[in-house]
Amino acid sequence: MVSGKEITRGMAGTFAMARGEGDWEERLDLTARGVFASFWAIPLSLPAVMLIGEVARQVQLSRTDEALAGPAVTATLQVVATVLSWSATLFVLAKLASRGQEGWRVTPLLIGFNWSRLAVNLIAGLGAAAAVAASTPLLFGPFALLATVLSVWLLFGVVKRSLDTKTGPTIGVLAVVFLVDLLVGLVVSTLASSFIGSPSLASS
Repeated sequence: MVSGKEITRGMAGTFAMARGEGDWEERLDLTARGVFASFWAIPLSLPAVMLIGEVARQVQLSRTDEALAGPAVTATLQVVATVLSWSATLFVLAKLASRGQEGWRVTPLLIGFNWSRLAVNLIAGLGAAAAVAASTPLLFGPFALLATVLSVWLLFGVVKRSLDTKTGPTIGVLAVVFLVDLLVGLVVSTLASSFIGSPSLASS
């Protein structure tokens, strides 16, 4: 189990990396323990992910009279999409780093990516929780915008510092990451659409 101290150190080090602070390598735990600890960011993000899925479901309910999947189905799909997307992105980043030029390093890239994703999901999850509690999906809007901006800024900084790349290649890596997210989301949505359309799941 990861400790609160490890979470704090990982997130603080990731923000230091994104800002380009000179001591970001010392602030991150770049040992094997640090790498494994960063993967706890995935399960720690799942409650926020499920709340975000519920907000999306409420928005859909407000726009259509058709039967939609229940909260349990929506949460499950959101978790599956998140885990698959996260895993696929890590695989792609590791491949890019391992095949890159001298100075491209896998360890800080994976650690930074994991903790940055947790930070973004916590911000979005906070907005989703407020929207669900108030039954007002529109409350999620400002948090979603903030999470998007934070995601791009953190990922840009993490890629640029850990892989020691210039702006052009860094933007290229970001484009690949967002493309992977998009493709995984489309695949999960396509595979799930036939099930959601069935009466048993639509009324879950």
